[in-house]
Amino acid sequence: MAAGRWNLEGCTALVTGGSKGIGYGIVEELASHGASVYTCSRNQKELNECLIQWRNKGFKVEASVCDLSSRSEREEFIKTVANHFDGKLNILVNNAGIVIYKEAKDYTMEDYSLIMSINFEAAYHLSVLAHPFLKASHRGNVVFISSISGASALPYEAVYGATKGAMDQLTRCLAFEWAKDNIRVNGVAPGVIASSMVEMTIQDPEQKENLDKLIDRCALHRMGEPKELAAVVAFLCFPAASYVTGQIIYVDGGFMANVLPVVIGLTFLICLGIVIWRFKKGKGGHSHSFARNTFSDPSRKDHEGDSKYFGVPVFSYSTLEEATSNFDPSQELGDGGFGTVYYGKLRDGREVAVKRLYEQSSKRMVQFKNEIEILTRLRHQNLVMLYGCTSRHSRELLLVYEYIPNGTVADHLHGEKAKNGALIWPIRMKIAIETASALAYLHASDIIHRDVKTCNILLDNNFCVKVADFGLSRLFPNDVTHISTAPQGTPGYVDPDYHACYQLTSKSDVYSFGVVLIELISSLLAVDIRRDRDEISLANFALSKILKCAFEELIDPSLGYESNAEVRRMTTSVAELAFQCLQLEKEMRPTMDEVLEILKAIQNGEFENQKKEEINVVDNVEVPQDPESENDDAQLMKSKLPVSMNSVNDKWFSCSTTVSISG
Repeated sequence: MAAGRWNLEGCTALVTGGSKGIGYGIVEELASHGASVYTCSRNQKELNECLIQWRNKGFKVEASVCDLSSRSEREEFIKTVANHFDGKLNILVNNAGIVIYKEAKDYTMEDYSLIMSINFEAAYHLSVLAHPFLKASHRGNVVFISSISGASALPYEAVYGATKGAMDQLTRCLAFEWAKDNIRVNGVAPGVIASSMVEMTIQDPEQKENLDKLIDRCALHRMGEPKELAAVVAFLCFPAASYVTGQIIYVDGGFMANVLPVVIGLTFLICLGIVIWRFKKGKGGHSHSFARNTFSDPSRKDHEGDSKYFGVPVFSYSTLEEATSNFDPSQELGDGGFGTVYYGKLRDGREVAVKRLYEQSSKRMVQFKNEIEILTRLRHQNLVMLYGCTSRHSRELLLVYEYIPNGTVADHLHGEKAKNGALIWPIRMKIAIETASALAYLHASDIIHRDVKTCNILLDNNFCVKVADFGLSRLFPNDVTHISTAPQGTPGYVDPDYHACYQLTSKSDVYSFGVVLIELISSLLAVDIRRDRDEISLANFALSKILKCAFEELIDPSLGYESNAEVRRMTTSVAELAFQCLQLEKEMRPTMDEVLEILKAIQNGEFENQKKEEINVVDNVEVPQDPESENDDAQLMKSKLPVSMNSVNDKWFSCSTTVSISG
């Protein structure tokens, strides 16, 4: 955003109810600081008069009529505003409100519905409708105009006060939820402000008496002016207030100073009582428990300013914000299920990739810590290097990796980079081997990646592989056969056995890698709804073609399958290997170590000789004729054979070679 710390140049703002009173003051205040403002009212005549005044002052203000009690009109209004501001909104001020002074028992349902629809429902609904446009601005601000009635009991304002109390709680909740989207949410709670609403109130002698009593309770003993409240709203929207969110600021001449200390004092006494009670309970024989619950984990040196977190450097948020040009959308490298990755350049000249997690929730915190903990214990030439992270207490969770400049395998197979045809077969074979090497290393380190896919295989300028994205990865104890966990991963790559049984093993990575192999030989998407229903999944499509020996319908012809015998040999062999990896029963799949060995053998031309040796073994095995023992002996025979297509599907293998299998 181009605005300086203390002005709103280049900002766009929407203020509801801006034709008079507090709303009029807010429109003028924001516009005077350089913002382009859009407002609304139910009265076209009032709007026209205001627009003339604002334009005479040189303010950039537009307006239209909207009845905020109508859901459909709110939706159309937001569309109008979004179009006017080209889809980006920096500021939303929910100002419009209505009050009906009655005792609680005298409100009709019509009264209740009207107050709720304008004061709370409209404010909530407009905020939700505006969210994508606030997010698109990368510096969104929402300000709710609340009231002292939301925090103190005032006469004849039961329903009005209830809407403002709900608005205050909504402010806190949205501040917490939307911080991940760089949207700050605050509230301004006015006391008695000179406005049309107050002018109407003092027409009633009883209400005037109540109003005078409220003013007497103010420390300043006077009403406030709309411009005094508007100045606070403007402050909250300034870039200078970038660390202020979730706050309710009282602009009341000191009214709440007589109320809040009592509440705070009571809260303090209650908390103090709990602490004393727990302390005394601890002295009764449970003091160790109290100490454990409050002792900080020495491994978690993660506060901003500390040098290490899980052994990696901690970067300040501002450093990474500067490195990525304030997370400029033009510097986005990719967008995944858990976060967006941006290109950045540190002050020391290092080029980096900064992953910005979508939300700061407990789930994201687990993935954040998981990725850091796993990558700090690994060192392999085909795994992406982690340079550091932000503190877990930072305003956003950010991971900093080495920058890999040549995109992903998916980019080169299915994206813009596919057009240049750089992924010739030798490079694809190299990618397969290096990826298998990285996964075999992970499995040897008791780690399951759990999200193996071409989007997570990065390439440098020499087409060397860097496997990335360990947010879903799991440490796998070496004394267990599987981990029971809810299936996670990417459609088209998830192991069906894992999905069905909730049992994660290293063979789940093997299945996903089988899909990657098929992508490498076919250049087809892992999931493509344009294919026939049974073949939307590339795994199913490939298994179908391989079983029919229809390799020419699976392998990308641009690789030279028809014209180059060596390419035909290798791609067919890789298809055989992928077939093994994609077996529905995980016990029938090879390990990643075996996959790596086979790939190297295919590259070196040794795989055909291994297959012939295995065929000779099968030819010399006498299969028992006893039907009852046949299955057990056949399974035993399979378990003794080296991993090959023979042990998966004899019929298929016989049609892919010149030697048939007897038996």
